[in-house]
Amino acid sequence: LTTEGDSLDVGHLLRFMDICTCASAELFTGINCVTVAMSDVVLDYTPMLMDVVELVAEPVLVGTTSLEIEISVTAERHAAKRKRRGVCTAHFTYVTVRDKNGAKVLCPPLEPSTEEQRFAMALAESRKKLFKLEAQRREQAAAPPARAPLDAARGALQPLPSELDPTELDASRSGGKVRAAPLSRQTAIELTEVVLPPHQNHMAHTFGGIVMHWAHKAAFICAARHAGDAASLRTVLINRVNFSVGSNVSDHLTFRAMVNRVFDGRMLEVGVKVVKRDIATMREVKCSAGYFIFGRQDDRSAKRFPVPNVEEDASDPAERGRKERATQRYQSLGVGRALLT
Repeated sequence: LTTEGDSLDVGHLLRFMDICTCASAELFTGINCVTVAMSDVVLDYTPMLMDVVELVAEPVLVGTTSLEIEISVTAERHAAKRKRRGVCTAHFTYVTVRDKNGAKVLCPPLEPSTEEQRFAMALAESRKKLFKLEAQRREQAAAPPARAPLDAARGALQPLPSELDPTELDASRSGGKVRAAPLSRQTAIELTEVVLPPHQNHMAHTFGGIVMHWAHKAAFICAARHAGDAASLRTVLINRVNFSVGSNVSDHLTFRAMVNRVFDGRMLEVGVKVVKRDIATMREVKCSAGYFIFGRQDDRSAKRFPVPNVEEDASDPAERGRKERATQRYQSLGVGRALLT
């Protein structure tokens, strides 16, 4: 469950959060629920080996057939000293599963009894309106991501094109050497996972937490491959993740990850698109998408191993829009720390 540096793998943390919020949603509704989306997650602290991690989830907004669950994650470093640190706060959206006759199952009403609960409900209503506006903006600006070639026989990553020599260095930046800047599309990787029985939930569909775990793994591989030093990278922000189509056992899920933008040599954003592939027809259906921002562990690491930049591809008209949206998500870091915790 831990990385090389003895910190909790964030992919596993996402899986735990999905389990906890699903239990809360089903406890409140009394019916099976499925994950629809996860809000932005700002990670203020990454739990370490021997930490005691606590996850607390409760409903904050209930609609006709959907509900939003708020989850708070804390870590206790030394149980004897009771030193508790906030890890993150997130909001998961669930919908109830239809009954055996195909009819919708309605959620029971949520009746807040305290001022704190009423305030949480008001915030949830504001988030819901904001997410709808963002979804409309994404649909208008949607463009298929570029992808790098993949060795289909072995599933291995292809090297950077020959015109980009990875050994070529640029010493113009203080504190270290940086590789020549590739185009965003030249950082792309593909990761394919086959859905097996252990990956399904209690409703015989692929568990959403597993999909988020795999998406984070693809994003981290892409980020580490580009940054050149995986040990000092940490997950800083996870942008809202949506689940548009589900999957089942034996499905092939392909995760396409690409570096969208690098910020000041310290942080970088990786976008991940998840598609379900029919191995008989090779037809693909988009299942999910998410954006992950990674950064160096500390200022010393950032100076010693600055993240190489990515150049803008003038031949790709959609790339400028991708970079602008990446900047907006990066700027939401400050807003996220105020609204999500």
